[in-house]
Amino acid sequence: MLEHAFRSSMSRDPTGYRRRMASMRELAVMAGAALLLAAVPAHAQDAHGVIAFGEAGGRDAVAYGVAWNRDTRDQAREAAAKACVDGGGTDCAELTWFRNGCGALALDQYGAAQGKSGMSREQVEARALKTCEAAGGSVCTVVGSACASPGAEPGAWSGSESVLAPREEKPAASPPATSGEDELTREQAEALATAGREVRKPAASAEAAEGPRRLRTRVLHFPEAGPKCKGMPEGSSCWLEIADKTGCFAFTNYYIPNYTVSWSGSCEGDTAVGRGVLRRSDLKNPDYSREDSGELLQGKQHGHWVEGWKAGFVLEGPYVDGKRHGRWVIKLANGDVYEGPYVDGKQHGHWVFRLSSGAVLKGPYVDGKQYGHWIERHADGDVSEGRYVDGKKHGRWVIRGPDGSVYSERQWRDGKVD
Repeated sequence: MLEHAFRSSMSRDPTGYRRRMASMRELAVMAGAALLLAAVPAHAQDAHGVIAFGEAGGRDAVAYGVAWNRDTRDQAREAAAKACVDGGGTDCAELTWFRNGCGALALDQYGAAQGKSGMSREQVEARALKTCEAAGGSVCTVVGSACASPGAEPGAWSGSESVLAPREEKPAASPPATSGEDELTREQAEALATAGREVRKPAASAEAAEGPRRLRTRVLHFPEAGPKCKGMPEGSSCWLEIADKTGCFAFTNYYIPNYTVSWSGSCEGDTAVGRGVLRRSDLKNPDYSREDSGELLQGKQHGHWVEGWKAGFVLEGPYVDGKRHGRWVIKLANGDVYEGPYVDGKQHGHWVFRLSSGAVLKGPYVDGKQYGHWIERHADGDVSEGRYVDGKKHGRWVIRGPDGSVYSERQWRDGKVD
């Protein structure tokens, strides 16, 4: 993870750009996605959808509403909230939203819900189900999904479920409709131009009762929700107990045993929630202490975050379900700036490294590792280029002078000169 990368870069090579690059390999989104998205006509990116959720019948049931093919997110949110209320819900609020793509709703037997957005119905249903199970639900079911497609007719559906009601997974009805695609990957952008999928609508009867949800007061059950961090090795994904709020936990994808964690926001049940500052103090290495500002949803970082390290690093970008997901900007204390996309917590796609020395490095990552053709333009005018495979130089690399002439050529294999 990034914490380990920064420690390595500071302790071993504070100035060498090649070592800093190698230590940043967990940064991620498909190469060229931005260019492909730019090629999509603007009018093809204006269909919005929202999944709203609320309690129904006190705490014994929940209700949901879904709206799609609205011109703006606000319109979709209003329509989804109304559908949720029509389904018997109270305090209905947005759970997730999607634009020119799809959204899915998964529920477990304890009243916990997960909403996910993405490229296609199949993708979002799989993601919602996986997230529900990862959050500790022992019987998770996808209630339904919907997709937004520019120019298509708006629609909405609603339903309600009983908390702790027994359930069976049943296939949902699938009235025909078309979908657009979300702005996440190259495949999504390409599919957007030829979109044509269906909207799945769940049965609107008691037979479709496949689980409830209580988003803001969900109680974690360890180890089903994941282990607590105490006693875990460095780098573990686990739940941190807030030092100044006993019994309140926040999730981390990379545990540092030396950290003491505090949270300026509130706690509901045994999870930290809402907006605030998550402070991580490293007693052995004060320079590694940091303050992260953003929002926690069910104890996990979600939405836009700014992370500041005492050593001078500043990272800024979005989280989804506790993982970096989307375009991030990373500024190091020496003036280096790294920019590129993450997918599910890993670098994945086209990254640009602008070094304080004047060098600029560009190329793709795949699942956290450099992979494919890279170009390194140095301040003196020299240009190095070649391929990476699994994060290591592999194949023919050349160095050209400012006039374009080749004055060095080498064959590499697995990161070593062949």
